[in-house]
Amino acid sequence: MFRKRAASLLAVMFLIAFSIPLLAVDLTVVDSTGKQTLLKDALLTYVLLNPEQFQMSNPDGLAIHKGKGQTTIEWKNIAKIVIKKDKTQLQMLITVKGSPEVVVPIKETGTLQGHVTSGTFKIALSEVKSMVPTPGS
Repeated sequence: MFRKRAASLLAVMFLIAFSIPLLAVDLTVVDSTGKQTLLKDALLTYVLLNPEQFQMSNPDGLAIHKGKGQTTIEWKNIAKIVIKKDKTQLQMLITVKGSPEVVVPIKETGTLQGHVTSGTFKIALSEVKSMVPTPGS
């Protein structure tokens, strides 16, 4: 009986998990050569520094450290993200509408991927100049 319930619960959890859209933001991306690309259902993966922590963007926004805590900057509040290369790390400079710019140090291992008309597109964050959320594209 316990196995049947566990199997049923697992099946329901599986259906819920895969029915929720995980990739919900479209981004206009400019790479290091100046080429502009519209990515549908974009996903950023990055490692925050201090403390080191792996993150993925989500339908709501980007997770960042704020003091000892963590917060999510919502996509609708982000005007632009610029990737700046420092000597030892990358920085995401996030322009938040109506607020000061937020500087987020990240490791160079981050990636950005999404869909373009010809298929899947993937690029290292170190090769990205900027990203702008593009609603309803």
